[in-house]
Amino acid sequence: MSYEAAHERFVERLEGIREKRGMTRKAFSLFLDLSPYTYDYYVTRGGMPNLYTAMVIAEKLGMTLDQMLGIGGKK
Repeated sequence: MSYEAAHERFVERLEGIREKRGMTRKAFSLFLDLSPYTYDYYVTRGGMPNLYTAMVIAEKLGMTLDQMLGIGGKK
């Protein structure tokens, strides 16, 4: 999988969860303990969190990292 494909999956999943919860990007970023700038970097500028940050985001959302990235058997 390319970096671009992984990023696209990550953003689709993250933004889908945010929209389902009816939260603004700022509120969602603060819920995830991220600065609004960092969240914006992830979703609009092609950035990706490091492994630890991705694990923390997944945990905050009650998901496994595989679920958060949309890989593996369960999505």
